[in-house]
Amino acid sequence: MLDLLEDYILYLKEQKSITNLVTLNSYLRNLSPIIKYGIKKRYIINDFLIPTVKGQETFKDIYTEEELKSLLNAPSKKDFITFRTYTIIWVLASTGLRARELRELKIGNIDLINRTITVNETKNKKPRRLPVSVSLYDVLLNYMEIRGGDLDDYLFPTVYNEIMAMSSLQDSVKKYCNERGVYKTSLHLFRHTFITNAVNQNVNPLLLQRITGHSTMQQLNKYYNARTFDLIDIIDGIAPKNNKKQSYFK
Repeated sequence: MLDLLEDYILYLKEQKSITNLVTLNSYLRNLSPIIKYGIKKRYIINDFLIPTVKGQETFKDIYTEEELKSLLNAPSKKDFITFRTYTIIWVLASTGLRARELRELKIGNIDLINRTITVNETKNKKPRRLPVSVSLYDVLLNYMEIRGGDLDDYLFPTVYNEIMAMSSLQDSVKKYCNERGVYKTSLHLFRHTFITNAVNQNVNPLLLQRITGHSTMQQLNKYYNARTFDLIDIIDGIAPKNNKKQSYFK
């Protein structure tokens, strides 16, 4: 069985071109219910732990303040697709929402009176409510006036009022970013950026965990991408300081 799983991993890497470790391990975890069912029915004789793909972790270059400012400026184009993508980026940048959670949002999930977004379709199957900032409130209000629709309609639909495919969501964001000279086009990178900025502003980790929907603090920690200049500011505050009036080098 382990040999079969190794072949599956090679298939994902070579045939599906999936190299991201998190994505690969997610595919493997999705097999767990099937394997447990096979063991229960005795189709699989010996129980075993599903392996995880390991590799060297790399730093993620999050969106800079200048890049976010460019993306969050109101677009000059007035068509629905552009304004939909603009609003999507505002939601991702302002909440740290997962892209798959964003796709499932309905109009009824938005409560502008109480400034909250209810997320029912989550990765860990636990619903949560997200706070809406004043700026995001204005963007959502304008978008929903243009969007129209019923409470059960998807918030960010296709032109046929259906749920957006993940590939369509990715393509629309990539095109929008590239048109503004931003070539980091990962949807998940907005989540990394949101969490990193929140940590740098000393947001309570427990509150941040509730907003992001991570099951453990360890998972949340993986999303913090400390930038070098942030670390320099910190080290200048905690490292010993020399007395510049004294010098042993003449």
